[in-house]
Amino acid sequence: MPLFLRSVELNPGIDLFLIHRGDIGLALPKNVFQIRMSLSDIENCVRKNISDSLSLTHAYKLCDLKPFYAMLFPDLLKGYDFW
Repeated sequence: MPLFLRSVELNPGIDLFLIHRGDIGLALPKNVFQIRMSLSDIENCVRKNISDSLSLTHAYKLCDLKPFYAMLFPDLLKGYDFW
């Protein structure tokens, strides 16, 4: 992980958002942001921004939602041209 974070740091034109429950426990570069959210918080985003009939019972289901991340987290993407 330290090497990956260093590679992100060396690309200052790219910002990285890490959405997870806990703390990374590492010093993060200026262009890496921790967003702390529980699975139920993310499920609320799914229901609000995609469909109120979807539910997340397991974190591995987040992989299925990758194409919809821009719809899930529109506030994070304000001011960006690409995601």
